[in-house]
Amino acid sequence: MDYIREIFKRADIQHLREFLANGVECVEIDPRSYRERIEAPRKCFLDALRKAFPDENAYEEMTSKLYGFVGATEEVYMEIGLQAGFRLTVQLLQTAGNPDEKRKG
Repeated sequence: MDYIREIFKRADIQHLREFLANGVECVEIDPRSYRERIEAPRKCFLDALRKAFPDENAYEEMTSKLYGFVGATEEVYMEIGLQAGFRLTVQLLQTAGNPDEKRKG
């Protein structure tokens, strides 16, 4: 029954994310909070950007463009995530009463 234990070991949101987004297995779970996972690369990038653009106006222009790009990416992937979640919910509801029933669509 070790295979069952392995299934539940992989039943993690980060594993699901990696498979759905990239089609690959998640190598390791990141134990940091969402905030920490975002803040570390953000700070690293902004520090590098500050060095590359010491002029305040140029720095502000570049960060504005970056945040525009990141915001658009965030919106698109949030919408994709909501649609994927909805599709998974529909599949679960379709098979909830009869797990042997074939899925529709």
